[in-house]
Amino acid sequence: MIISEDFDIKLRAALAIHYGLDKVYVDKIRRDGFDDIYLIKIKINDKFEWDYHLNEPLLLALRDCFVLEDLVKVLIDEFEKDKRGVIDDN
Repeated sequence: MIISEDFDIKLRAALAIHYGLDKVYVDKIRRDGFDDIYLIKIKINDKFEWDYHLNEPLLLALRDCFVLEDLVKVLIDEFEKDKRGVIDDN
């Protein structure tokens, strides 16, 4: 996977297929002197918000193993696992 200029848009669109565009936010954050970070937020029913950070070195390291669809599956699995944990604890 090569990180394209519109990676954040593609990632958001892929996640939105499962959760809806109004539930998914992906922001690309550039910090001076640091690598780009993709902040992923998924919010369901205004009750559960999940923050996940992906940085470019991690994505570049995984690029030979992952395509966007595989990354989306991993993120959905992680989100659903965390969401079940929060709901089960209440």
